[in-house]
Amino acid sequence: MKNNEKESEQRMLIWVIILVAILSISLRLIYFVQLEQTSLLFIGIPTLLAILVAKIPISNSSSPIGIAFKVITLFLLIAGILLGEGIGCILVAAPLFYGVAAIIIGIAAIFKDKSEKHDSLDASIIIPLVLLLAHIPLHSATPPTEKVATTVILDGNHDLSSLEDLPTLKKDLPLFFKLGFPIPIAAEGTGLCVGDIRKTTFLSSTKGSGDLVLKVIKSEPSTITFKVISDSSHIAHWLSWDTITISCLPLNDKQTAITWTSTYTCDLNPRWYFVPLERYAVSLANEHLIHSYFR
Repeated sequence: MKNNEKESEQRMLIWVIILVAILSISLRLIYFVQLEQTSLLFIGIPTLLAILVAKIPISNSSSPIGIAFKVITLFLLIAGILLGEGIGCILVAAPLFYGVAAIIIGIAAIFKDKSEKHDSLDASIIIPLVLLLAHIPLHSATPPTEKVATTVILDGNHDLSSLEDLPTLKKDLPLFFKLGFPIPIAAEGTGLCVGDIRKTTFLSSTKGSGDLVLKVIKSEPSTITFKVISDSSHIAHWLSWDTITISCLPLNDKQTAITWTSTYTCDLNPRWYFVPLERYAVSLANEHLIHSYFR
């Protein structure tokens, strides 16, 4: 009995290694055809894993979902090494990988219980695959513009002249951005007149540094708007900045409302998953920048 259990464990380990290898090859192909920002990566790979797990012989002591989760965990760890993505990216994408795999395997289990034939599982896989293919946007598709406005009430009288001083970008950085995402390390440029240029340098622990360059396109006594003219930071891999508007509204003699509004497009799919996450990240960035400039 012990020998049979040992042989079963060895066979399952071989299957896990094979599945991880298949997913790693699929990942390289996705990056080769430059579809790493689409649903093909974030939904396609866990769907492929679910199909493969549904097809392999599994002993009564093994759980298909348990096997899938082990494979996904190994795959994400390998992807982190292979692609150089920070732990933050892995944590953000992990729930989507685990969730899709669990749903597909659950559907497959229902069909299997009804028919007790592996061949019948194909029918349960057609629908998610069709939905997957339909959800992958064409490169010409233009994502909608997102707008995140963050308002902070500060004590004291503040105005746009605070933007003339160099910000304290690295002080009190939100924990979310310390998980492996590019962080701001330097800022250059002054001036509040139309045409003035600002540059912020972001450092990625694995991708190196890149610059976000902005130009003043509108300047009023209490409001200023910047247009993003280039972004070579790794942030551009996930979203495309458009404009940044800062306004100061005195509430009374002791308080000022600072509103930092960022517009951008989410470049990751599926958007239903990544748009809320990016909105949260942008709101954190807006608040951090307010406190960095208006001290």
